[in-house]
Amino acid sequence: MDAPYTIATLPRPLDSENGRIQASPVYTLRSSRKRKRHEIAVGIDGEGVNIYDVQSQNQVTSYALPPQTYLCCPPCSVYVKKDKVTGAQRQTYMVVRDGPTDVKRRLVCVTEGLDRWRQLDDQLATPAKKELKLHSGDVLALEVVAARSETAAPQVLVSYRNGDVACVSGDLSKLSWEHNVISVADESQKIDVEYASLVDAETAQKGLLASREDVTAQLDTAISGTTGADGRTLFCSIIRSDTHRSLQIHALRLQGSDAIQSQKPGMQLVMEYELPAGYKQSSEHASYELHPASGKLYQLLDGRLTVYDLIGTIPRVTTTLGSKASPIFSFARVSSSSLLAAFADKAEVYETRYGSVQSSAPLLSNQTMEVAGQKRKRIANDEPVNQFWHAISSFSELGLVVGLAGNEVSALQLTENLRGTKRAKSGGTLLIDVLAKDVVDIKSKESHNAEKNEKRAKKLEEWKAEVDSAVDDHRVSELETLTARALHLKSVSVEPRRQEYDSNELVLHNGEAGHGHTPEVTMESFDTARIDRHKAIYILSKCFSMRSENADPAAGTNRLTTTIGSKNVYKWLTLAGFLTKPYVQQGIALGYPMSGTVAKVQPGDIMTALSSFDNFQIVHDILAPPVHWELPEVVQVLKLLVQSFETPFDGTAAQKALTAPATSTNGDVPMLNGDADSEVESELLATEKDLDRAVSALSTGLEVRSETLRLVLRRLHAFPQRVVTKTMRAMMKHEELIFFMKILRIELLAGGWTSRYVDVGNADIAAVDAMDGVEDTIGPIDQAIGTISDLMNCAIDAVGTSGWLVGQSGDAYGTEELIDALKSEVSASLEGLFEADTVNTFLDDLQRYDFSVQKTEGSSERRKRKNEVEVEIDLSVADAMLPMGCRAEAAGVKDRSTKDGKKSKHVFEKERRGRVGAYSVDRIRI
Repeated sequence: MDAPYTIATLPRPLDSENGRIQASPVYTLRSSRKRKRHEIAVGIDGEGVNIYDVQSQNQVTSYALPPQTYLCCPPCSVYVKKDKVTGAQRQTYMVVRDGPTDVKRRLVCVTEGLDRWRQLDDQLATPAKKELKLHSGDVLALEVVAARSETAAPQVLVSYRNGDVACVSGDLSKLSWEHNVISVADESQKIDVEYASLVDAETAQKGLLASREDVTAQLDTAISGTTGADGRTLFCSIIRSDTHRSLQIHALRLQGSDAIQSQKPGMQLVMEYELPAGYKQSSEHASYELHPASGKLYQLLDGRLTVYDLIGTIPRVTTTLGSKASPIFSFARVSSSSLLAAFADKAEVYETRYGSVQSSAPLLSNQTMEVAGQKRKRIANDEPVNQFWHAISSFSELGLVVGLAGNEVSALQLTENLRGTKRAKSGGTLLIDVLAKDVVDIKSKESHNAEKNEKRAKKLEEWKAEVDSAVDDHRVSELETLTARALHLKSVSVEPRRQEYDSNELVLHNGEAGHGHTPEVTMESFDTARIDRHKAIYILSKCFSMRSENADPAAGTNRLTTTIGSKNVYKWLTLAGFLTKPYVQQGIALGYPMSGTVAKVQPGDIMTALSSFDNFQIVHDILAPPVHWELPEVVQVLKLLVQSFETPFDGTAAQKALTAPATSTNGDVPMLNGDADSEVESELLATEKDLDRAVSALSTGLEVRSETLRLVLRRLHAFPQRVVTKTMRAMMKHEELIFFMKILRIELLAGGWTSRYVDVGNADIAAVDAMDGVEDTIGPIDQAIGTISDLMNCAIDAVGTSGWLVGQSGDAYGTEELIDALKSEVSASLEGLFEADTVNTFLDDLQRYDFSVQKTEGSSERRKRKNEVEVEIDLSVADAMLPMGCRAEAAGVKDRSTKDGKKSKHVFEKERRGRVGAYSVDRIRI
């Protein structure tokens, strides 16, 4: 979009205080259709009405007015094509008054013939001027109703702010009818009509009334004498009351041919919408534009532009533009999906679906747009008529938006993609077209947020001072409270347990800190959208520090260490997602702002620092939740666990150093190297350190480290094996990898994967029976063999071919024995897996066979129960015996036949037995 350029320079109104300049577009009336022309009509109080062609930038015509004449509303000019004799005419209507305080209103019509070359004489025809007196009142708008036929004359509607509507014939010969759109129920309130326009019913059915079949069905009954949608015109008005604003749609009934229809009211209400209130209910006057084809209503009120979607049963707000700091002064609809908004110093084209800025152009000030040479002299200190650029209308075919700036008619040229023409894409605005095009107003934002940013910075400094004080004075409870509030921890009121608790533990009761049992905190307990990242990084700067391992910090390597004694702070930072390498690096840099170079946090440093906090207890707590950890951190935990499990081979070195200190021989006399007392003291300190480490390991127990190892194995199994192998090779030594293999071998043995099912003895069965009903929370699961096998492959590949060829030094078993042991254990595990699969197959077959037997027996039992007749007879065994060849009497069966009409088997068997005589018992004598 280019900068605005001037189309024409207008004369100033004679009355610099009360005079105004008003403009409106020019339309063409053709067979009940209204089309916008590339012209605008500009009315100047005390001067006249000028019509300009915006395409050629020429003045088409002008009509002078007396100096005391003031326009009550923008002029209305139409281009009417009549018969061949009369030709085309331009009819310009205006409502005027004499003086700024005059209450009388007059409707003036200036008719000008455009086919001047058909005149017999060479003199130009003088425009015809007619007037009609109107009743007093503030006139809102003038609208020309298109004629339904070429022979009929157009009619003019005069809308008043008090709700009156007057219909006048096009030649101002008579007043057709008058109507008031305000109902009797609303007369008690203060009513003001803010907008009035005419809408074609056929166009409204495509958008505004698309889903209101009930309203379109009423139009035929409301307006009798019209055929089809071409003869129907709707009158839309927006009425403001003390409580709300509403859109009313009336059906116009133009004057009919018979006397009965002429006596009916000229308007009938068919529908009324109550517009939803915007950001607040305002009593200021608003400006509107209704586009019936798309069903959208544009409202400009108090500097805010609101777009309403009227397609549906209830209007809804789709877009709201502008603000108190950056108000909108005027607007113009460009297309169905875009509009132009004019601010104080710029004009922007917005996309109404997403509210994005499609284009922007600066607006020149009134002083810059002044023309040096004026036709009439004016006082130098006169203020311009319009302080800001006021949009008149947009012409999509030309890509122009015309407006008024002072006494200048200027235009903004739009590009092809902003015009909304048929050549543009018709699929609507895509999301890719509005990305990174949000509303940006740097000046207003800076001025509006300067004070807010200053207050926010002051609060942040006060919060930092509180954190520094809590860390320096070792007030753990206060530090945890500050951290919980900074991370927006959703506290849950938990009753403290009746047991002794550590003074460092924190309980939150409705947001307050207290001592007791710490409530369970999960990832859902944090409101991550509201967490201030600066506060979280500042807390990290207090939680970690870089220290040198050597005496000389410049020559030694830096090591990440923990600096506070609160376990909850580390857990909360982990659950909130801030205990990661990038955030810790930012915290370290924030803790040393004056240093030139800050040591980088290496992979695995975070877990190394936390493992020395409380012997893997906090490491277990932060690995248990479903929080993502990078692979180097997990491998580092595995390395530290292996080091804690592994028993050094030179464990007696400290004892040997005490009994046999290092000496150096000078000739025949043994002499001590250095001071004996200092060497003995250092060895004692080393021994005490090892003793403390052993005591700490025993006090902590293997349970925490074993459970931590299980968590590590599960997390390692979730990563790709290739990446795990590469990371293990880079971070772990061969001895540590081989010890890790031993741990996996122990897991194989503990899970019973190397034992055969047929080798289970009576003692094992008794042990299983004794454990029946006891829940084994740490027992092996079926998926464990997959985890063990994958990690075993990773460890073997991490050692590499060269590592296996060189072998391991100092191992009692040796490389060959280790490989043979792995081979035998893996073979035994495979045999167990094959046996398990075979047993599973057998069990499946047995289960299927059992199911089929139960199904067969069940069906036979049902048939027996259905056919048998149970008779209880108490007989002895001898009486129940039958002689040889005797049969029992069959149960009685009712006569019945099959579906085909044949005898059933039971009937046939009964008849066959009836043919045989009764059985007789003959005694055989020998």
